[in-house]
Amino acid sequence: MIDTLRVLFLEEPWPVVVASVALAAIAFLIARALQRTRAGIILAMGCLDIAFIALILSFAITTDHEHVNARLDQLLQLATDTDNPEFNHAADDNLTILAPGPTVIYQRPELDDWAQSITDKYGIRRHRVWSQTTTFPSPDTATTQAEIRTYVETMPTPARTYWDIHWHRTPDGWKAIEMHWTGSADGTPGPGSI
Repeated sequence: MIDTLRVLFLEEPWPVVVASVALAAIAFLIARALQRTRAGIILAMGCLDIAFIALILSFAITTDHEHVNARLDQLLQLATDTDNPEFNHAADDNLTILAPGPTVIYQRPELDDWAQSITDKYGIRRHRVWSQTTTFPSPDTATTQAEIRTYVETMPTPARTYWDIHWHRTPDGWKAIEMHWTGSADGTPGPGSI
């Protein structure tokens, strides 16, 4: 229940806004048909207030889910440019990339060279989060399960890979500490698509 309210009022307010505006219109039209225009205006204003409050809350408050999702987007945008200082805001100094098994593929600092080499080798243009689910086992840790699409110059369709990303909260915000590659859409797990 609380998660639903968090999503509806803080992260995705549009269903509340649309429903409130629709209720405002219906309340006003019904009251006007019953010749109770003043009551209709009061009910409509109450419904519009709920829509306004939902919008204000969603813009004013950024939840941990939104912070982690933004960090994942930032991490993927910078994955092809790990020399960029912004990469350090999303990735922990001890970030580890794991293959299924779990086998360590790369750790920082060699991760920086690896990311650049596969970008050059495969002609990676960009990464995009296709779907993601984030859970919070504790107030300072999070786990994201994500499907990531990698757009490559030599492929007509994006490569689809699946990841478990582990985060921890620092004074600088959420940082990725481990990215575990759990597989790809064609069933071939392995390095080369981050």
